[in-house]
Amino acid sequence: MSQQQTSTDRTWLTESSYVAMPYRSKTLSIDDYVLVCTGGPHKGLELRMNQDLVHIGRADWCDIALVNDKRISRHHCEIRLTDDGIRVRDLTSSNGTFLNGVRVFDGLFAPDATLKVGNSSFALRSNASTIEVKVNYHDDTGHLVGKSDPMRKIFSLLKRLGPWDVPVLLQGETGTGKSSVARALQAHSERSEEPLVTVNCGALPTTLVESLFFGYEKGAFTGADQRHLGYFEQANGGTLFLDEIGEFPLELQPKLLDVLERQCIRRLGGEQEIQVDFRLVTATHRDLQEALTTGEFREDLYYRLAVFKLDVPALRDRLEDIPLLVEYILSTLAPSESIQVTPAALARLQHYYWPGNVRELENVLRRGLIFMNNQTIDKEHIELPTQQEAPPPHTPTQTSPAAASHNSPLGPYTSLQDLLEAEEKRAIEAAIEHFDGNAKEIIPFLGLSRTAYYNRLQKYGLNR
Repeated sequence: MSQQQTSTDRTWLTESSYVAMPYRSKTLSIDDYVLVCTGGPHKGLELRMNQDLVHIGRADWCDIALVNDKRISRHHCEIRLTDDGIRVRDLTSSNGTFLNGVRVFDGLFAPDATLKVGNSSFALRSNASTIEVKVNYHDDTGHLVGKSDPMRKIFSLLKRLGPWDVPVLLQGETGTGKSSVARALQAHSERSEEPLVTVNCGALPTTLVESLFFGYEKGAFTGADQRHLGYFEQANGGTLFLDEIGEFPLELQPKLLDVLERQCIRRLGGEQEIQVDFRLVTATHRDLQEALTTGEFREDLYYRLAVFKLDVPALRDRLEDIPLLVEYILSTLAPSESIQVTPAALARLQHYYWPGNVRELENVLRRGLIFMNNQTIDKEHIELPTQQEAPPPHTPTQTSPAAASHNSPLGPYTSLQDLLEAEEKRAIEAAIEHFDGNAKEIIPFLGLSRTAYYNRLQKYGLNR
């Protein structure tokens, strides 16, 4: 793998002579194939396989948008270019993904195989040559870095979602970087030159929420000495990012829904309606599905916000991204210095559970900068809670799972049992997302008994 950087890379990555970097990109040399729709309402549709991730579904933003196939889910499956060849992964579609008549969750798409999704079938047509496809471990804006599958999926989706004005709901634990994803989404959009207004709904005084969002006219209430433009008007033409949307007051949720549907507001104390045009991105660490059942969040507002849901992974689920994150964070904390990180320090970072996710990693590196010697962060400069230094079970901790897969047929897993459990966990997570946590639909889809399903939720630490 080349160790050279482009001029763009240098703006956000630092050099490190200690760590055997960089996993910034790789080039796949693959057979040149065209994916051809051989049957169904979109027969004749073609797409050259020259990108590392292809999305198939009924949604307009998909790379292969099968809008006329009613048996296709909105985001049905994805096709990935890997070192092993072309792979197909089902995204817990309602009607399944099939290779040569066999339903698969993740399978190798051989050149002589037939892929069936809904009423549509596909085959690979060879151009009898090879091509090189570059796989980047950062998004095009430089806001995000990562080489793990979940992050590469986010990079691909950002490109597709950017030009579309559909509302996006970001889901993930606190500190995973949802704000960074929102900034990247704004940078990918046609509103990139317009304002990005960020509001933390959990930090707003309840009594001031309405005036802060809608604004007010002079004299509207005691202390209103001049006209004030609210968040809706501030974001006009650009993007409004509402972080911790689950904390938005229940009594004001109908007014937020009304603004989204009519795209107009009225300032407090004002008489005229004002048109507003903004793209809405929201984020939450809460389970909004549970909030619906308890009445803490309106169902009609939820479905208006969650036109597209994007999961931001926890850091413990993407430990192979830590070397890149370390470089990126250090380049922002000390942009004029060349900080070195020893392998021992890096190994310690990759053997920690990270309950605070990327935000916690940044704080650990801040402390490391204070105590480092000779511009070098070593193991003793990494301060972590000792009770959480062991990695969680079934989580690969290798710096490069791709490299590990060359040494073992099980890839980054130490046993067949680990591999099977990891795949089972991934399938259950995908089913939970697809069916929005509805156990009545998830259980028969997975073919489990109710007891077995809840036992697995407890085993893998998954949220109901």
